[in-house]
Amino acid sequence: IAITFKMFGSHSLLSVNILMLLISLATVAMVYRLFLLHSGQPTAVAMSVGVGLTKAFFCYGFELWSDMPFALGAMSALAGYEGLFGNSFTRSNRHRRIDAVFFIGGLLLAASMRPTIWPLLAAVALAIAVQTLRRQISWRVFAIIASASTLLAGIVLTIAWMRTGMHGFG
Repeated sequence: IAITFKMFGSHSLLSVNILMLLISLATVAMVYRLFLLHSGQPTAVAMSVGVGLTKAFFCYGFELWSDMPFALGAMSALAGYEGLFGNSFTRSNRHRRIDAVFFIGGLLLAASMRPTIWPLLAAVALAIAVQTLRRQISWRVFAIIASASTLLAGIVLTIAWMRTGMHGFG
């Protein structure tokens, strides 16, 4: 959002509203992908329409806060997780790469928007640990994910420390 203010000036809200609309549409698309992978097309359509038509989602789509980008990051991470580790149909390596980008990119986007990423990270870590113990994920993959998660947590803590150091606690 700040980039659009830098590019088009703070006097023009059209570019920011267009960006927020695109972020909202991408969030609905991630809801669709998540439920398509998990439950099939009829459920995915119903959930996407339901989310898109709620008053709260519609209002957040036109507010210049970090709510909608955080929702996009969280839904991208969940859709990527479902694509990588879910019990859906077999996909090619190309789809697995896209799901990995959604998973990691979504976590990074959500982490950059809000400090409330911690419950999402805890849920993802618990789900991956359970799948590892059930032998659905190899220990090698678990080690890679744990390393990436530790790096992500370090980035989030660094950003939080920098913000606190610059603005104080009050």
